Amino acid sequence: MKILEDGIKLLDPFSTEAKNGNQVWHLKYWNEPTQEWLIVTKTISKGKHTKKCPAEVYNYLEKRVREKIYKYSEFKTNVSVSEAFKEWLSKRKLEVESGLISEGTHKGDVIYTKDFLSEFGHWNLKSIKTIHLKKYFDEFVVFKGLSRERKPSVNSLRNIRSKILLFFEYCWLEKSYISTSPMSELRIKKHKKTQSEYDKLKDKCFFSEQMEVLLNHMKEFEKTQNAKQEDCVRKRLFIEFTYLNGNRYGEGAGLKFSTVNHGGIWIKDQYSRKSSVKNPINKQTKTVTSRRIKAFENDDTRSKEIIQWFLDHNNSGINDDYIFVRKNGHLLSDDTMNRYLHRFENQMPDKLSSSFVMHSLRHSYITRRAEAGDTETEIMAKVGHANPNLVHTLYTHVRDTLKFDEQKKFKKQPKLLKIGKSA
Repeated sequence: MKILEDGIKLLDPFSTEAKNGNQVWHLKYWNEPTQEWLIVTKTISKGKHTKKCPAEVYNYLEKRVREKIYKYSEFKTNVSVSEAFKEWLSKRKLEVESGLISEGTHKGDVIYTKDFLSEFGHWNLKSIKTIHLKKYFDEFVVFKGLSRERKPSVNSLRNIRSKILLFFEYCWLEKSYISTSPMSELRIKKHKKTQSEYDKLKDKCFFSEQMEVLLNHMKEFEKTQNAKQEDCVRKRLFIEFTYLNGNRYGEGAGLKFSTVNHGGIWIKDQYSRKSSVKNPINKQTKTVTSRRIKAFENDDTRSKEIIQWFLDHNNSGINDDYIFVRKNGHLLSDDTMNRYLHRFENQMPDKLSSSFVMHSLRHSYITRRAEAGDTETEIMAKVGHANPNLVHTLYTHVRDTLKFDEQKKFKKQPKLLKIGKSA
């Protein structure tokens, strides 16, 4: 008896001779639903008899078995990696449209698998074994997902492995192209962080005293800017608000006056970077768990003051409902904000250059709330994080589902009114 990769049981083929002299080859297979042996046949013309079943005949019989078992004749037995990958990407695209995954996640599906496809795209899907993937990852030397080849970072390799794992699970569990995933038993050489990597991880946040120093440097810089002074104030206030609330850049940039009040902020969507800062469009949040109500901390009156300042000073008539905009009404872009932060790195030489980005402010919030005694569950809910595995790396939190009554409480909070207050 022979057992195929997908679990199909076959007996050895045998032949009989028909009354007209043709040779008939038979192949018995086990039908699980009826718990019996069934048979498929292939007739060979008279004069072409063979003692051993020809390979082309056996392949035909095996294909007929699969058609019988899987109930459809188009069952793919020789799918290439590139063919299956196109199907997987189409499925992931549908998940973007239905809101299951973000556009950024789907973009990563493409970027992080380019090198894998160039290496294995022409392979038959079933021919890829764990040993091939292990050799591939152990000897990975360049990352071809970018225009300029370079060695992949540890995080890039982790993302690459994650995407390839999802692809093979799709082929295995959803399409039954393979009997098991070759990634299931894969063991990768453990990466030991270098001292510089530890330093970078530890440094990528601003502690309270560091944030105070940074904001003071910004205030001093504003005094020298004359006509640009107000836009510099706006950047500083956006930075301070992000530090106080831990939102992602896109979530903060997409905030509107209609989604904030004295109770906190309601993050329903985020700014789409595919749109322009002049004519911004919001899109769905990064994940479903990113949709949340973020209440202001009990000791945080500053966030309300910042929103109030923008409410009083946004008078351009452009993008009126958006909060964090320039004097001319255009949104403050991610690049603009990161460049502005980098402007002050020389004045804080004890911090790494990589820390002067907007996302560090999100890390800062998480660290600050952990120090204040918030539980991991509370922090996870506040930042809308969906991946609990990061608790053991950078983040110190796990996810908690927001309750519907939080939305009710949010709606009961009083609206903000123009009162006029300086920054």
